Order: sequence, then C-alpha cells, then structure tokens
Amino acid sequence: TAFGQYGSRYLQIGDWVDVYDSTLTTSRTSGAGVYVNSITPSVAGAAATVVFSASLSSTTGDIVVRGGGRVNKSYTGLYAMTDDASVTFQNIARGTYPITKGNHIAAGGVSLTESMLQQMNSAVEIATGDGFDEYLMSQAQWDQYLSLAYAQKRFMDTKVDKGFATAKFADLDVIKDVDIPPSMIYGITKDTVKFGEVAKLGFMDEEGQILKWNPGFAGYRAVPREYGNFCYTRPNANAR
Repeated sequence: TAFGQYGSRYLQIGDWVDVYDSTLTTSRTSGAGVYVNSITPSVAGAAATVVFSASLSSTTGDIVVRGGGRVNKSYTGLYAMTDDASVTFQNIARGTYPITKGNHIAAGGVSLTESMLQQMNSAVEIATGDGFDEYLMSQAQWDQYLSLAYAQKRFMDTKVDKGFATAKFADLDVIKDVDIPPSMIYGITKDTVKFGEVAKLGFMDEEGQILKWNPGFAGYRAVPREYGNFCYTRPNANAR
C-alpha cells in the first residue's frame, strides 16, 4: 500500500480512500474515492477483508491511497524503502546504487517461521556487514511469532502464566505496531530512517479565522497541513 507505516493507522472504518493500479496512474473509482464500511481483521497472517461503500474493479498489485484522487500524497513508508527491485527510489536508481536497495524475503504465502526471521537478518548482514536494530511486525505476525514459543515456555515458580508480554529474536527486540499491514514484518536500522520536514504541522489559515462554521452541521472545522517526507539514508540496512 501507499500508507506510511509511521503515520496514521493503516486502515479504519470510515476512512476515505481510493484504489489505483500498480503504476499509480489509473484510479479504480475515477478519482471519486470510496469509504471503508467494514473490516474483518487478519488472523495469524491470513488475508483481511475490507468492504467499501461502492463496488470497484481491482486486480492483484493495486495500491490503496488516502482520499479520492489523492495519488502520491502519502509519505513514503517502510514498504517502499525495503523494496529490492531495480527501480528509481526517491530519484535515485537502485540498480546503479545498491545502498538504496532494500532486502526482501518472500514468504511465499506460508506461515511465519524462525528461519524467515533469520534470513532477514542475514540478508542485511551480507549487504552491509552488520545487522539491524529491531523487528517491527503487525499484530497478526506478533500473534504468530508468540505461538511458535508457547511450547518452549517454562515455569520457575508456582504461578502459571502461559503468555508473553515482551519478545526477542536473536537478541533483537520484537515490536508489534498496528500501523503495519497484516502480512508484513520489518527489520529496521533506526538511524537510517529520517523525517525531512519542510513545514511543521499547523493550520492552513493562520491569519483569519482558523475555526470556520461547517454549513449544515452543528460544528466547526479547520484544515491542518504538514509538508515533508521520510528520508532513508541506507535502505540496504533494512529488510522486510
């Protein structure tokens, strides 16, 4: 998707979104957008189901963006940063400059295993000579990872607690994040993820009345805006 993973939640009921083809050229709603009516969450990494306010024809590889006709308005998220295709990324050719190419371990549609997590770390070590700092994963993948460890849990006192409050893998923190798509796990080197701020978050109208009456409703409205994007200094030090 085109959603930034360190920004607003991935998808919520009531969101106004649009669906584009993989080239971000053709809107499946002709730029009108659709609302999210309902969501059936992912369980253990399985596909989630989303019901929109109107029918549309989409295909595998289509991209969801915020709002109707708002293509390319979202921040560049971790998904794009960790892509390993030889394409142009933030105006730099990944095929020419390997430091800008991420590390992608394709799971092939199977459930999470410890081997996949180790492959992520090894891929970054081979590319950079060093590993990353932490694992970030969706709630669904967090649940799947913990399920791999239940059988190994041991009790050292008389209190029985079969769950886990924190988790690690290869001595790296495993962190769950509701902003991450259900099927994704990221390996992040934190100092390579920067935010390039052009204008701080604030209201568009700073000279007149910031709060304006919303005609037909018992309420007021204002328009906040922020200009910037995430900047990735070494995508090859990260993986998904």
